[in-house]
Amino acid sequence: MEFEQQFEAIVNLIKSQDPVSPSLNENNTREWLVRRLFETCLGFSVTEVRGEYDAGWEKQKAEKVDYAIFRDDQPLMIIECKALGNLLPEHRGQLSSYFGATRQKDEFQHARIAIITDGNQYLFYSDFNKRNVLDEKPYFEIELKNASFEKRQQLLQYTKNNFDTKSILEAAKAEIARQRLSLRVQNYLQREFESPSHELIIRIMESIKYASGGNWTANRTDQLRPLVKEAMNEFIVNQAKSKLDSLSPSDDLANRVSRPNPELVSERQASLAKTSENEMEAYISIKLILRQIIDTKRIFMRDGETYCAIIIDDNNRNKVARLYFTDTRLRLGIFDQNDVETRFDLTSLDDIFKHESQLRLAVAKYV
Repeated sequence: MEFEQQFEAIVNLIKSQDPVSPSLNENNTREWLVRRLFETCLGFSVTEVRGEYDAGWEKQKAEKVDYAIFRDDQPLMIIECKALGNLLPEHRGQLSSYFGATRQKDEFQHARIAIITDGNQYLFYSDFNKRNVLDEKPYFEIELKNASFEKRQQLLQYTKNNFDTKSILEAAKAEIARQRLSLRVQNYLQREFESPSHELIIRIMESIKYASGGNWTANRTDQLRPLVKEAMNEFIVNQAKSKLDSLSPSDDLANRVSRPNPELVSERQASLAKTSENEMEAYISIKLILRQIIDTKRIFMRDGETYCAIIIDDNNRNKVARLYFTDTRLRLGIFDQNDVETRFDLTSLDDIFKHESQLRLAVAKYV
């Protein structure tokens, strides 16, 4: 319980900052967010969270890492901090340099974990691919402000009482192997969804007894490919719709919580009645993108004469996006923090997922 309370206190401090231009500089981020997390949430003492720690050896003694975390006077991990909202990919190079330097020191031979953070987003690295050389990708990431229950449970591994380098890295190595396999599977599925292969078409058609046996020529599977691709895409859309439906409360529960204005309900139903299938699919895609940072029950869609509006809390002033869809054009408009709209032409509805970061930023001020 104490962990959760302290964790929420840090999250509330992060949320109090302007998401576009937070006021915490690097020094304040280190002291108010990073040190606080390791001392109040993870249970390390003031003397175990050692700031400006010497990361160099011999001629590199001037290099200092922002924090080294100790237990029983033995180093466990190093941390490099950046100002809130200023964590960039190129900062990994600085952490890599410090990691390589500390690994040359005898006292750091068992400290194989390096973290870079802006106080909200934490990236955990190690040296799985090559000893004493920081990996290109983190083995664990957590964004405190949007951390799921599972992510918070994983963070508990890093408390002073629970910390065990061997167990953490063994679990991380297994997770990396799982992710690599998952990526290979996803790449395969992506290729098949984009253009079902000759072998997959035959397997599907014979499994459903559409046509068993016979001569499966390339010309024959080419004719079936558009039908198979369409069916596969429809399956994904239907699965997504089913998932979104399961996120909604039951009618009985909704009625007990609130009784909506009948005029608003009638207006909304009339709006949805003229919504096209493409607009509905786009609406579902946007809800899937935003569900991790805002309750999907707060996301609404209103259909107008020239566009379909995606809004928050059923309020037209809370603009997130607009869909400018016609029979010959798919165009997505996304609003920034100042309600300035930028429009993007889409070649397909799948392109919506290419604008995930802009959509998340558009909804950030309503969270």
